[in-house]
Amino acid sequence: MKTIYQLKPNENRKNRLADVRNRFVLPIGILVITILISSSSLGQSVVGLFYSVIKVGNQLYENVPFVPKFVSDRSDLVKENKNLFEEIERLRLELADYETVAEENGRLYAELGLRPKTDFIGAKIVAKSPQVTLDTILIDKGDADGIKKGNIVLASDRVMIGKVAEVSNNDSIVALSSISSSVLYGYVERTGEPLSVEGIGGGGMRSRVPIDFDINETDKIVFEGSQIFLAGTVASMEEDRAVGFKEVFLSLPASVAKIRFVFVEPDQKSPN
Repeated sequence: MKTIYQLKPNENRKNRLADVRNRFVLPIGILVITILISSSSLGQSVVGLFYSVIKVGNQLYENVPFVPKFVSDRSDLVKENKNLFEEIERLRLELADYETVAEENGRLYAELGLRPKTDFIGAKIVAKSPQVTLDTILIDKGDADGIKKGNIVLASDRVMIGKVAEVSNNDSIVALSSISSSVLYGYVERTGEPLSVEGIGGGGMRSRVPIDFDINETDKIVFEGSQIFLAGTVASMEEDRAVGFKEVFLSLPASVAKIRFVFVEPDQKSPN
């Protein structure tokens, strides 16, 4: 009986062959395929094969329902979201405009609600200090509207803040009661005691009275014209017992910085 021996390939030889294949055979094969693709009819066939694969892929995309639907649905959602964002931004701007107009109208109604019940001329303040001289304001009504120099100017129904000092055709300068050249003759509302008040600038006024004159802080000083007008409120007092007098400091009855409209009392018509 013969013994058959199976020869095992030499491992070193096998490794060397694999190394040669990796270094030379594969690169050469890739080079040959590249040349064939670029310069022969075989290359055209290979290109045609790739084109067929791509075409099949496109057909698969078109024929498999969920693939194009998924992509198109996503595209529609992106477009719809963009439209919604634009609509939201438009509505936000419209709301901001509405709120601004509503606030403006509310303020206007509140200010016009202070209009005196008698026949006064409403005017808008168009300039204040420092745009104009301290303790003056510029209003948008003038001679063409019946405004005359010396007309009383109110902030509300009975709150007097000054008088018209200069008049042009379409606007006027109002001198506040606090201007340094102003002198007002009024009386203490609580007691009826008369006193004179002079402006000292910066929204302030002053009155010099005997030390025993009955006047308190927060007392109101009124001025009598076509009706009784509030002209100032007592802010503080300083006594000088050596000379027997006290200084009474007053402020305007309204903050000019916070008002935008005033009311001018026109000249009273003479009775027939």
